[in-house]
Amino acid sequence: MKHTIIAMTFLAASVYARQAGIYDKSPDVTAALQTALTAANYDVMTLNAPQLCDEHQLKALDLVVIPDANVVPAPALPMIRSFLQARKTLLLLGPRPFNTLQYNDGEDWLTENEIREKRANVMSSPVSLQPTTVWKRSARDGNIKGNLEVHGNSIHYMVERLYGWNTYAAPCEGIYPQGHELLCFRAKGNANTTALYIEFV
Repeated sequence: MKHTIIAMTFLAASVYARQAGIYDKSPDVTAALQTALTAANYDVMTLNAPQLCDEHQLKALDLVVIPDANVVPAPALPMIRSFLQARKTLLLLGPRPFNTLQYNDGEDWLTENEIREKRANVMSSPVSLQPTTVWKRSARDGNIKGNLEVHGNSIHYMVERLYGWNTYAAPCEGIYPQGHELLCFRAKGNANTTALYIEFV
């Protein structure tokens, strides 16, 4: 009986199909690789960028193939390092692997230059600030002179001497124009202006 168990274990190992993942960048390249790996007794799956960055996804694989390895998602690098440290096999196709890194901007995986170009084309719109009379002051020492004035979509703020805190607050409902969700601002102060804070609560 003992010898039978050994024989059965060996037989199971001999027909075991290894697991391979192909980072899917090009349907034609992926199809050719899938055919070759299947013929080499691999069970093959395709990987998208989030899956390539998923450590648990890579743990289930024996082989990862990255075509055009010059361009890869930046968050995948530590996962690939762990994959190799586990003595798995990595096949990189193309010159200069990991030379160009991509980042997820919320919609797509882009290089730093592509993200900058995309943001440069984003059209901005002025915010709708509450009028001066709506803003309420809160200060550690209310006797210190301070003032805030709203001019269009600009704020002019002055405090004679900052002691502790000196803040102004106003409701921010409807501050964003329709279709916008990011606030950008520019500030200019004198030599005594060391910090500026904007908080939404």
